[in-house]
Amino acid sequence: MRVILILLLLGIASTAKAQTIAVASGEHQGFSRLVLTFPAGAEWQLGRTEKGYALNISGGAPVYDLSDVYRRLSRSRLSNILADDGVLFLEVKCPCYAMPFELGPGQLVVDIRDGVAPGGSSFENLFRYQDDTLTTLEQAGAPTEHGGARDSGADGVLDWAGVVGVASRLSEPGVRLPVQDLETQIGQSRIRDALLWQFSKGAAQGVVEMIAGGEVGDQPFATGISDQVAIVDSAGPGLNTSDSRSQQMLADGSACIDDESLAIATWAKAGSVARSFGQVRSGLLGEFDQPIPGAISDAARYLLYLGFGAEVRQMLKAFDVKSPEREMWQSMALVLDLEADQSGIFSGMEVCNTAAALWAVLADPEIRIGEKIEIPAILRSFSALPLHLRRHLGPRLTDRFLARGDILSSRAIKDAILRSSAEPEASVRVLAAKVEYATGNIEESTKAFENISKMPGPAGIEATIELAGLQAQNGGEVSAKVTTALEGYYQEARGGDADLELRKILAMSYASQNRFDEAFSFLPRNIGSSEEIWIRLAEFGNDNALIGNAILPDGFTAPALPVSTDQRIAERLIDIGFADEALSWLNENRRNSRIPNETDRILRAKAASATGDDRAALRHLAGLATDSAELQRARALTALEDNRASESYAKIEAITEWQRSARRRRAWRELTKLGPDGSWGPALNLLDGYGAPLANPEGALPNADGPIARSRMAVDESATSRKVLETLLRETKIEFVTQ
Repeated sequence: MRVILILLLLGIASTAKAQTIAVASGEHQGFSRLVLTFPAGAEWQLGRTEKGYALNISGGAPVYDLSDVYRRLSRSRLSNILADDGVLFLEVKCPCYAMPFELGPGQLVVDIRDGVAPGGSSFENLFRYQDDTLTTLEQAGAPTEHGGARDSGADGVLDWAGVVGVASRLSEPGVRLPVQDLETQIGQSRIRDALLWQFSKGAAQGVVEMIAGGEVGDQPFATGISDQVAIVDSAGPGLNTSDSRSQQMLADGSACIDDESLAIATWAKAGSVARSFGQVRSGLLGEFDQPIPGAISDAARYLLYLGFGAEVRQMLKAFDVKSPEREMWQSMALVLDLEADQSGIFSGMEVCNTAAALWAVLADPEIRIGEKIEIPAILRSFSALPLHLRRHLGPRLTDRFLARGDILSSRAIKDAILRSSAEPEASVRVLAAKVEYATGNIEESTKAFENISKMPGPAGIEATIELAGLQAQNGGEVSAKVTTALEGYYQEARGGDADLELRKILAMSYASQNRFDEAFSFLPRNIGSSEEIWIRLAEFGNDNALIGNAILPDGFTAPALPVSTDQRIAERLIDIGFADEALSWLNENRRNSRIPNETDRILRAKAASATGDDRAALRHLAGLATDSAELQRARALTALEDNRASESYAKIEAITEWQRSARRRRAWRELTKLGPDGSWGPALNLLDGYGAPLANPEGALPNADGPIARSRMAVDESATSRKVLETLLRETKIEFVTQ
């Protein structure tokens, strides 16, 4: 009876003043995100509805500020968002599922993700809302007050046996359990339903045993429950009493590492670090200098908590102690030393709904765009790390998300670090500046990088590198001041871990200043890391730089570059008169396919025309019908003085070039139809049968039959024709035909 009274007290709804809850939004690849900010300590409830999901936050009937939601959000997943009586309804018209998680006190993130919800997700349960109280959710397809196994009989009594059968996903049992009318005894259907459903879940997991007994009759409620329900001490052999979500399986059949095994924040020790460090290191060996497995495990955990990855690996190598967690510790040690462990124990666990997802992402050199990862678990687990590890691993994790284009998650990582009142370290300030840049605050991020670049140490170097990258974007030039700083950093870091990164950004700085010879001295032309320099040369390098670097000597092979870069280099070489040399950039050996694409064929045709082989150009263009192909075909036909050029020009309506082509082919009648402007119109009129006759010269006698009159007309016509031809010669520019 005491338990019932407690539950009754908990079930009484408290009234509170309505709060305004701000709702922000963001659209990402694979999911849409809502961020709700509400008073810290409030409880929330999310469940399924007929049209999608419903969200309720405790504290009166809150008012949701939805004014800015669809400014950054499409309706491809969330077709509509409505607030009614304090409940937020999310209408979903796609094969999607909701995955909420708390970003911090008073901040709830709800992701609407593509795909099918994870098995056992409690957020797929049916939503039930009564007054202002958060109530127990009911399993979708499980008993409800509207039907199914939960239906009451004619006497209004619940079907306990049906509930247990659905909860355990078994067929309806053959033995009907006796029940009594709890509604009459308690008068609180909400508490009755909550108790019944929890007992049913317990029975399904094996920790609650439902006992078939006789008629309960008029026994008190407490006695009736005790007669029918027995709480066992353990689930027994082979039965699992934990939540099924912690037992998530991977595609290869292996299980995700659970949160408890990765609770690194609990591996700390009381007292000073120096004393604790000495204690764990001094007790590793026992009698006869034999390693003590428990002491070594304890030391490994504490060193990982401190962030001493190298020391953990050294210790595990020195003491060959068998432990099921040994491989996990080794992988965590590599991550803490900011090294990759792509094929380690965490491989493939980025989809786990545990802290294993965080360590899997950190162990992988990159998160590929479109790859499924469990972002809520990653953010939740990162927030649970000790502050010193959040500061240490945060920049690396932020870079992963920024490379993926997930700005909101990157901001969440930044906020999880900056929650501390302590002054952020320089590396954290670099992280914050990166996030600001990714969100479009270019001016603020540039100022931040400029300030941090003046600091000594790795953060100053990283900020200078980021600043150079910002200045070099979109064809910009890196300033001499930044370039000089990079040169100094390179001399200090030469041969170290930052050597390649500094060489790459320094080479890009030289390239932005059109100093390509110096750029390629840092990154030789035939290595893959020089790709960015080649792209810069193709788009922004001057002709001298292009000739000096893109005309390849015999036996030299340029690195694999984007096809568009190869084509741009070839096009520019053709335009400046190096058609033969351009063909080496269109070689089929530089392509994954032996069949040249359309742009390659057009460029080969252009190169053939540039060398005078217009018939070969026509062969390259055979079968192509795009505007670019028709234009190149028309130019080749013009060079061959083939009047079929007019057909290609007519298709693309290039009137001005068509007129030039007609003049070159001496197709005067065709030119007349094109309606030439300027001095060419009167000139065509001089040709018999091609234009309108000349008007009578001034002073000529009409219908003059005498010899003097005819002679005078001939002289006047000659003078007029001479003026027309002089004007034509004076106004006509010499045209250099470019194929």
